Amino acid sequence: MKTYILDSVTGVQYMKICSMCNLEKKFTEFTPRKTAKDGYRSQCKPCRNLIMQKWVDSHKDQVKEHKDRWYAENKEKKDEASKQWKLKNREKYLAQQRDAARSRYNSDVKKYRQACIDWRKNNPDVYKESEKKSKHKYYINNKSKLISKNLLWKSKNAVRVKELARKHTAQQRIKFPDRAKARIMVRCAIKMGYLIRPSYCSLCTIEGKIEGHHPDYSKPLEVIWLCKKCHMAEHRKKD
Repeated sequence: MKTYILDSVTGVQYMKICSMCNLEKKFTEFTPRKTAKDGYRSQCKPCRNLIMQKWVDSHKDQVKEHKDRWYAENKEKKDEASKQWKLKNREKYLAQQRDAARSRYNSDVKKYRQACIDWRKNNPDVYKESEKKSKHKYYINNKSKLISKNLLWKSKNAVRVKELARKHTAQQRIKFPDRAKARIMVRCAIKMGYLIRPSYCSLCTIEGKIEGHHPDYSKPLEVIWLCKKCHMAEHRKKD
């Protein structure tokens, strides 16, 4: 029985019949083989894959030993190739990692939840830093949404907002008495005319509500006049 088909006009071979599935397929569906008469294997690629998979399943130890030996001999080459692939296919790689992590988590939810709790207890500093970065990233990506949500909550809970602000101010006065004293002295100096509050920020020159920033709280009357945004940025630099 012939395993190939010839063109009726030119007599050139253009199709081949798979010896396993007996389907007529183009040569692109067969893998090359130098020793074969037509230069291709008798099985098509899907059938060949099935044969190889059966062999792998029945020789798992042998396959593992071969892979480990090859990796030991080509570790640097394999690691570099893996690194390059991850860079070129970053989205696909991250999706695979997420799917694998989700699959492991769903296989034993209680175990992984307990493992997370234990890790947080054993690595409080790392966890705190990780949470801080994660929250900051989320805030940057959803800034307008969070601001509008915050303003809406404040408008609905005006009384509670005032109460919380009062409590926070009282706690800050107890925790940082030198800062509270410096702020009081600035307010008194403005009322008495010793200090004049400008109408614009000394850094970004934007007009609006201007606040006094203390670079050194031991010198309460030496202040830099800043807008709210620049004032908060200066404090973040210190922290």
